[in-house]
Amino acid sequence: MPLFIEEHHGQTPDDVPQWEVPGRVVSIEAVRYGRRERPGQPRVHERDEDERDAHPLDTVAARAQGPDEYRVTLEVDDGAALPEYRRSVEDVKQERLRLEAAHRAERRAGDPVGVRLAALADHLDQHWGDAGVTARSSTGAHLSFTPHAAGAHLSWSRSDAPQDALGVELGDGRFALAADDDGVRMLEAFVEAAATGQVQERVRDIPEGVEFTTEVLGGGGVLHSATRTANIFRSGDVMVARPVKERLDRGDHRWAPWRVGEPR
Repeated sequence: MPLFIEEHHGQTPDDVPQWEVPGRVVSIEAVRYGRRERPGQPRVHERDEDERDAHPLDTVAARAQGPDEYRVTLEVDDGAALPEYRRSVEDVKQERLRLEAAHRAERRAGDPVGVRLAALADHLDQHWGDAGVTARSSTGAHLSFTPHAAGAHLSWSRSDAPQDALGVELGDGRFALAADDDGVRMLEAFVEAAATGQVQERVRDIPEGVEFTTEVLGGGGVLHSATRTANIFRSGDVMVARPVKERLDRGDHRWAPWRVGEPR
């Protein structure tokens, strides 16, 4: 059922009707939703519609930290004029773009790359599932794996934008891979490297600040690397973002295998 939204701050788009509707409030419900990390996109959290808690309220305290939303039932007179329910042009546009992205993702799930990503997600869960926590989409296009021990975190996410690509985070490095056979083959090598402790980070001072390089090892050399420069200097009293400071304090580092011994 469509819900009307009350607001007093002039934020309603011009193409959406906004009326004053007199009535009597007969119930107020406080609604809170759970939060979940989006698979394949670390540090991106979204509302979990499946984890919903709602309870009735007698009053609402002024300036109190509220729930995610209040649902108010308003009783109006018979025959009272009500505004037409209408979505804004921008809302309709965003919904169209969302549906187009969903259709692209559905098509890509069945293409050769999508099939191999699903198989890789199944392989990781089957062989390494008890070594960490896995969050994945049903198709395997998006996956995050956080090891229980001090191993390297791994996540991947296939784009649903017109430009197809694979975004990967391994350890503290961010990689962009092509959404093709070569890209999936490299991702398979990333899984093997992370599982066996073949991921390391090098920290180097450079004129611009500090350079962090995450290296994926295999075959006696570096398979792939990702470099990020932080524009900071070690001397002086400088405020440094916490993730950067942790990497500075850690210095050159090699992540442990996901677990000791052979995969099950």
